[in-house]
Amino acid sequence: MITEIVEKNKLKQLRGLNNQKTSLGSSESNDKFITNTNAELGKIARVSKATVQRARRIKKENPEAYERVVKGESSWRAEYDNKRIDRI
Repeated sequence: MITEIVEKNKLKQLRGLNNQKTSLGSSESNDKFITNTNAELGKIARVSKATVQRARRIKKENPEAYERVVKGESSWRAEYDNKRIDRI
């Protein structure tokens, strides 16, 4: 599902680029194509855009923590905060 949304948004961006008259011209015609993939995924999952961003980062940087959250043993925020503490 994530891949489909990302691909759909890439197509919207390309269509927007094709609709530009000049590189320095107004971007008014492209405003209708602006989307935010994280916000769109957040609406589907009924979470905030920030939670989607945290989930992506945790999945990339700490797959074990990602699995704990998916299993319900922890939360996105707790794992994200733990990751930040580890850096200090």
